[in-house]
Amino acid sequence: MTTSTMIDEDLAATLFDVHDNAVLFHAGEWDTPAGFHWAALDGTPGGPLAPWQSHALNTLLHDGLVTIESGDDLVRLTDHGLTTLYGATDAPLAA
Repeated sequence: MTTSTMIDEDLAATLFDVHDNAVLFHAGEWDTPAGFHWAALDGTPGGPLAPWQSHALNTLLHDGLVTIESGDDLVRLTDHGLTTLYGATDAPLAA
């Protein structure tokens, strides 16, 4: 499934997390494996995301709804992602 046809619960929850600046990506320069991680409130990396959420982020990246900002590794919404997020009629049950 791609986001161009519909937003499912996993993708919507992930969009909300990205909107909250809660997700980082790194290439392995920290003491943790490369991939998507939670961002602590101070911007430092937290634990790795669950596999389903990493898969959702890869889908959102592929569909152009999120991007990874170089320099700070923060995953951010694109304009298309913002439109998709605010066009969603229901907030996810657990975001």
